[in-house]
Amino acid sequence: MVPGVRAYFDYLDAHGGVNGRKINLADSLDDGSNPSQFSQLTHTLIDQDHAFAAVGVASPFFAPNYFDETCTPTYGYNVTSNWAGEPNLFASGGSALVIAQVPVEVAYLMKQNHIHSFATLAYGGVPESSGVCGEVNTYLAKAGFTQAYTDLNVNYGGNVTPDIQRMRSSGAQLVMTCMDVTQNVQMAQSIKQYGLKIKQYWLNGSDQDVLNQYQSVMQGVYFGVQHVPLTAPTQYYPGLATYLAAMKQYEPKYTYDELAIQGWASAALFAEGVKLAGSDLTQANVIKQTNLLTSYTAGGLYAVADWTTAHTTEDSPFCDAYIQVQGKKYAPVFGKGHQVYVCFDVNKSNPTPTNTTPVAAPVGTPGS
Repeated sequence: MVPGVRAYFDYLDAHGGVNGRKINLADSLDDGSNPSQFSQLTHTLIDQDHAFAAVGVASPFFAPNYFDETCTPTYGYNVTSNWAGEPNLFASGGSALVIAQVPVEVAYLMKQNHIHSFATLAYGGVPESSGVCGEVNTYLAKAGFTQAYTDLNVNYGGNVTPDIQRMRSSGAQLVMTCMDVTQNVQMAQSIKQYGLKIKQYWLNGSDQDVLNQYQSVMQGVYFGVQHVPLTAPTQYYPGLATYLAAMKQYEPKYTYDELAIQGWASAALFAEGVKLAGSDLTQANVIKQTNLLTSYTAGGLYAVADWTTAHTTEDSPFCDAYIQVQGKKYAPVFGKGHQVYVCFDVNKSNPTPTNTTPVAAPVGTPGS
């Protein structure tokens, strides 16, 4: 996240800053994957350093409590499902998560591949993992797909080879994994070892460094991303061209890093709020002005977010871009023409993936 934040601020400052002000990343804090350390750093950030905002937050131990109490503008990557609700919490792409979207994405992927049976793997005791894959099991079954195999109690850091052996005789044609990238790679290695002819959909792992290292076992793997894929044609996505050029100039090592673009988007939304606040540059006014944005795309890098509702309700239709490992890159697939996004209507009237026919992208969607 941090290189993306730094690159955006460097790019912004090189172009005059915001309303004559330059923005600096004052400090970069690391909780060391320790929840108590995260809590301590939060108080240091707010009480001792008197930070105006927290930008680029991506801790798996993110706890919003003190950020809420102090109304600190907070921007980051939602990996904990607790960014929704409060007006000062801004996760890139929208703070509210609707798990029902994921089964729709998977159902569409299965129909595109003309397959009907699936398997799921997730960590036991980790709601962000087992909860998502559990919902996929429920919704896809309601939509008429066959659940051939599931294990929602995989041990974190454990061996998934026994699951692959059982999956081989289950008849599953696609496996969706709600595990981290390390065990996703282990799963792919076992799939190759046992000769399974099965499609794979990963929620984690669409990072170029990962592909460079594990290219031989990742061929054909699918992912879904909210941002414009980094390999999309830049002639149709000028925001992507700007991003890639700036990253190559300021943080070249992280140009194709999946988290760096999240950091860039976090910094961009903060800067937009500062710009709109004008001379009344208070935390409260930055939050207020940001929450008036109805069609925000981080400069053409993300699907449209309506911040008047994005804290509590996921936009409908929602749009994601499918990417697939093809050779040495993650290639956009399933889009129409040069449009990389595929959009679906998921709401109270269509809560299950019974209708996976894409709908028109909202006005303002990049590539439209």
